[in-house]
Amino acid sequence: MKSFFCQHNMTLDSEHSSNCLNFSFFLNNQLNKVFYPKFFFIFFILFFIQSSFADPFSSGDVALGENLHNQNCKSCHDGMVPGGDGNELYLSELRVISTSSKLISQVEFCANQNGLTWFEEEIESVSKYLNDNFYNLSD
Repeated sequence: MKSFFCQHNMTLDSEHSSNCLNFSFFLNNQLNKVFYPKFFFIFFILFFIQSSFADPFSSGDVALGENLHNQNCKSCHDGMVPGGDGNELYLSELRVISTSSKLISQVEFCANQNGLTWFEEEIESVSKYLNDNFYNLSD
């Protein structure tokens, strides 16, 4: 690899060319020792920091969640609220769920109480629908 600093001088005598090549080797060696390990360490840290702020329900399907919620949850929730709008249960004044794990647990509990045999994908999808539309949890 030719050094950026020596390219213009490569037509000079062999001693100067040799010095440029030595400098180029030294510079490349220093990059390998100092820059690249730090670069990969920073990349590694940023990758995991970014993923820790990712959507806790990234594997869920909102459309599927909304469909399942409307078919299986809404009628029960509508009966729990005066005026019949079960979505009021999700308002911040009445909300008892504060983390994504509690939301998933509550969806799973409600599904089991109603005799629904939902797969993990369906629980995640309903949780994602509720989070995207009402809770906005990011933990």
